[in-house]
Amino acid sequence: LHPTGTSIIYNYDSDWGGDVNFVAPRMFTRGTLYRRTAYIEKTDAGNDASAGGNTFEADATVKNSGTGYFLMGNGNADDYNTDVTFIKTNSGYLYPAYNAASTYAGNINFNSNGQIYLGAAGNGRVILDGTTAQSINNLGSAQTFVFRDLQTNNPNDEITLNTPIEVSVELDLDAGNIITTSTNLLYMRDNSTVSSVSDDAYVDGPIEKIGNDAFTFPVGNSGFYAPISMSAPNGTNRRFRAQYFYQDPDNAGDRTSLAPTLNHISYVEYWTLDRTGPNSSVEVTLSWDNRSEGVDNLTTLRVAHWNGTTWIDEGNGGTTGDATAGTIVSSGAISSFSPFTLASTRVENPLPVTLLSFTGEKLNKSSLLKWETKVEINNDYYQLEKSKDGINYSFLSEIDGAGNSNTELEYSYIDENPFIGNNYYRLKQVDFDGTVAYYKPIVINFNDYILDNSINLYPNPILNNQQLTISYKGFNQTSKITIVDIKGSVINVNYNITDGKIIVSTINLDKGIYFAVFSANGEQIKKMFVVE
Repeated sequence: LHPTGTSIIYNYDSDWGGDVNFVAPRMFTRGTLYRRTAYIEKTDAGNDASAGGNTFEADATVKNSGTGYFLMGNGNADDYNTDVTFIKTNSGYLYPAYNAASTYAGNINFNSNGQIYLGAAGNGRVILDGTTAQSINNLGSAQTFVFRDLQTNNPNDEITLNTPIEVSVELDLDAGNIITTSTNLLYMRDNSTVSSVSDDAYVDGPIEKIGNDAFTFPVGNSGFYAPISMSAPNGTNRRFRAQYFYQDPDNAGDRTSLAPTLNHISYVEYWTLDRTGPNSSVEVTLSWDNRSEGVDNLTTLRVAHWNGTTWIDEGNGGTTGDATAGTIVSSGAISSFSPFTLASTRVENPLPVTLLSFTGEKLNKSSLLKWETKVEINNDYYQLEKSKDGINYSFLSEIDGAGNSNTELEYSYIDENPFIGNNYYRLKQVDFDGTVAYYKPIVINFNDYILDNSINLYPNPILNNQQLTISYKGFNQTSKITIVDIKGSVINVNYNITDGKIIVSTINLDKGIYFAVFSANGEQIKKMFVVE
C-alpha cells in the first residue's frame, strides 16, 4: 500500500500473513501481528506516535523519510523476534521503543543521516532477549545511537557492537555479555548507572564513562566479571575509559621492573583505565575474587600502576571483603593512567603462585598424587604430608619446585604404603625465603583393603616348636587369618593378637610349606612360610 497526498494508514489490531510494504505520508501501527517481512515508512511532516503492542515475526524495516517525528512503542511494547532495521533520511526524528520496554531477539541495524534515540521517554527501554548471538550495526554514515535504558537478557550468547552506542540512563546487564572494541565503544553518559552484572553478563572490551560521577566499570573477560572503579572526577565533561584483561600483566608492562616497595604483581589479570577527556585525578579501586588465584593478606595488598617503565606502588587506601572476594582502593588520587593490577609488598599474597589442581587416586594398592601449577615464583620445594585422621600430619616426601616458571608444570608422587581406611594428603609449598603455604587436603580411602607390602612373617623358615610372628599394619577384628598347607587344606592353629601383631603357634605343623591367608572385604593375600 502506497497512498499519497495526506493519506494515513491506521494499522490497528491487524494480522498480516504475508509480506507487507506500507509507505504513506502518515503512519500508525498498534496491536498488529506481522507474520512475514514488514516494511513501514512514514513520509510527511506530521508527527505520528504509534501506540505499539506490535509483534514482528520476520525481518522488519521502520523508516522515517519525512520531517515530522515517528514514534514506535508509545506506551505499549513492540516485540521484534528477528532482525530490525531503523532508517532515517530526513530531518524528522525516529524514536523506537519510545515509552515502553520493547524486546529485540535479533540484530538491530541503523541506517541514518542523524541520531536515533531508542526509549527516549520515561518508560522507554530496549531489551535484547535473543537466544543466539546478536549485534547492533550501522549500515550508513558514522553516527552514535542513543539508548535510554539498555537491558541484556540473552541467556545463551553475546551481543556485539559494530557501531558506537550511548546509554543515557541505565545499563542493565542481566544475561549476555556486550562485546566492544576501541572503535565500537559503549559510552555511558553523565549520571547514567549500571545494574545487575555477573560472570554471565558484563562488558567485554572498552567502555567509556562521561561526567563527574563515581563509577564502577562493569568490565570482564574470559568468563569473569572483574570491575574497576574510580572516584568522582571534577567536571561533567570528564571522560574515562576502562577495560579488563584476563591475562598476564607482563603483556602490558615488564613484571620484573618493580617499585622497591613491591614484591610481585599478579600473573593472571590487569585493567586499563585511561583518561580520554580533560585533566582530572581519581582514586582507583581494583577487585579480586577466585579468578585472581590467591589473596590471603589484605594488609600487604597494593594497587600497582605501570608508568611506562616501572610498576609503581599506588598504595592501599583501604580494602573491603576478605580473601575470597573484595576490593582495594589506591591510597590517593592518581593523575596518570593505565595499566593497573593487583600487587603485594610481601609474599603472603600468593598472586604469582598458581596451583591449578591437587588430586589423588588409587593405583593398584598405592596412592597416586598429582598436582599442576600455572605459575611459580621463588618456589623452593613442595612437601607432601600424610594423616590418618586429617588432623595430625606427618612428613611423606619432599619434591623440588621449579623456582620461577610461567608455564604449566605437572608433578606426581606414589605413596606405596597407604593406610587401611582413610588417607589424608596435604601439599605444602615453601618459598626460598621460608614462607609456607598449605593447600586444601585430599582424601583417598582404601576401605580396609589388605595391603601385601604391609605384611611381614618371621622367623621364616621356622621350627615347629616356635611361634610365628606376623606384623600387619592395621589388622583388626574384621580381618580374618587362615593357615593352609601346600594342597590348600585348612590347618587348625591357635593365634592371638598382641600389640598389633599376630602370634601363631606352629606346634601342630609338620615340616613343609604353608601359607598364611589374609581376608578382608573380599580381598585375599597369601604369604608363604616354611616349617623345618
